[in-house]
Amino acid sequence: MFIARSEYAAEQTVESSTLLDSSARGVSSKAPLSNRVTAYSTFSPEGRLFQVEYSLEAIKLGSTAIGIATSEGVILGVEKRVTSTLLEASSVEKIVEIDQHIGCAMSGLQADARNLVEHARVECQNHAFHYAEPLRVESTTQAICDLALRFGESGDDEESVMSRPFGVALLIAGYDEDGPQLYHAEPSGTFYRYDAKAIGSGSEGAQAELQNEYHRSLTLNEAETLVLKTLKQVMEEKLDSKNVQLASVTKEKGFRIYNDEEMGRAVAQLGGNQ
Repeated sequence: MFIARSEYAAEQTVESSTLLDSSARGVSSKAPLSNRVTAYSTFSPEGRLFQVEYSLEAIKLGSTAIGIATSEGVILGVEKRVTSTLLEASSVEKIVEIDQHIGCAMSGLQADARNLVEHARVECQNHAFHYAEPLRVESTTQAICDLALRFGESGDDEESVMSRPFGVALLIAGYDEDGPQLYHAEPSGTFYRYDAKAIGSGSEGAQAELQNEYHRSLTLNEAETLVLKTLKQVMEEKLDSKNVQLASVTKEKGFRIYNDEEMGRAVAQLGGNQ
């Protein structure tokens, strides 16, 4: 069983670890910001960047997200944690559109994801304005990771300094002239292309399931079922149309997030296949 913790808990864990780490290395929390950033972005004698490692731990506390690429398109699925009966489930957005042909699922700190997504949207719009063509999926992912790499960057304006890595990972799905593509972007600025990938608290079990079930001949409908089946296995709550979210990207329809009716159909279809 996978023990899930909220994004708030993840943020508190990272902040506590940061204070402990800085104290252990003689870095005062009252020191000038530029000094603290330099200390946080310096390699340890063992060749490690502790802040990057802490950001990866924050992602492990986030919601499970899964992406599967097929010859027809890409399916994204994510667990939506509704922590209170007073919370509107529709306000929990774990999958967002970047451009008409690109979208992403997130795991980790949602506020950090918002910064990365807004940056990607601006890059896509600027490219379309200047060149009258959509930005390629790989180039969009590269733009996101370029921003992530600004961690520890110093400048004259202290407010422009990013004192820590982004505590979020993204699964970026898109369709361009190279066909359907799925990328995984990490806080370190590294990105890889995958046929199927899981991130978040249940990623270990989900990735093992994908390893066993995925094959390149999957149809988009079969990939949709596999995403829901895998999420069902790693979620603590019973899967229904309210606590999961799906999206797809295809050549014909571009990127779109499933509405309530489509989610109900997909979950009902999963039940019929069990």
